[in-house]
Amino acid sequence: MILFIIILFCFAFLFFWGRTSNFEKNPKKNYWKPLDDMIPNLQRFKKIDEDGFREVMKEIQNAKKEKDNLELSSRHLCKAVDAFSVLSTLLPAGDSPYHDEIANLSSELAYVGDKVLMDIAASEKKAYEPKINNSGVPY
Repeated sequence: MILFIIILFCFAFLFFWGRTSNFEKNPKKNYWKPLDDMIPNLQRFKKIDEDGFREVMKEIQNAKKEKDNLELSSRHLCKAVDAFSVLSTLLPAGDSPYHDEIANLSSELAYVGDKVLMDIAASEKKAYEPKINNSGVPY
């Protein structure tokens, strides 16, 4: 009988402790994490043009700020992709492997940006049509 009371007391304690803890049952998902994970790969080309790279980072931050307006966020991401792809034009002509790598990273940035915006739209039940990856000049 005493064992039953101790077990009952333990379950009651765990029940009330779980309700008052700061544990969230559905933590808010960070949709921008895939884009944030790309930043170290992009930073490798920071030395080519620091002002241009600063523009890329500014546009990515502006896209994150405009999370309520997906169209405006998409425009900022388009500007970031364009500003990053311009970095390859500043390299000397020739057989540099960096031209292809910058082109691949800018395409990946466009794809990941569209995917992030589509995930946000799906979670908020909003309509969003991918724009960055579908056309050469989105706006």
